[in-house]
Amino acid sequence: MKQIIKEISINGVDYVMVVTHSSSTQNKINSDGNGKAETSKYGPNPPITVYINESGNQSMGQYIYTIQSYSTSLNSQKSSATEDNNSLASLNYLLNKKFNTPIYLNFNGSYDGLTLTIPLFSEISNVLVN
Repeated sequence: MKQIIKEISINGVDYVMVVTHSSSTQNKINSDGNGKAETSKYGPNPPITVYINESGNQSMGQYIYTIQSYSTSLNSQKSSATEDNNSLASLNYLLNKKFNTPIYLNFNGSYDGLTLTIPLFSEISNVLVN
């Protein structure tokens, strides 16, 4: 397993991102050329886990698991956060679609899907491809 810890800043807010994946996933992503991992005849790729924590945050936020086109929240939040939950699920779906492997995504802090989804997708993708 390979673990990458990276400090990032998006819109003036600092985050710590931890991405864990197997070496076989990295090799498949790099060998494909388009950044998409291929499923082997022996089964799906091991999952990728992504933990993102906003600096100064101490509470656990959404924890979402996505495999193929199905997502489930492993840590439900209050119903008033439904829009943010859907945005986070959308981010997880995009990652799952790009890398063709199950994704565990945990985001801790204030999540604004309109301003964070695309920058986070880019940051996570860059970590996995490079």
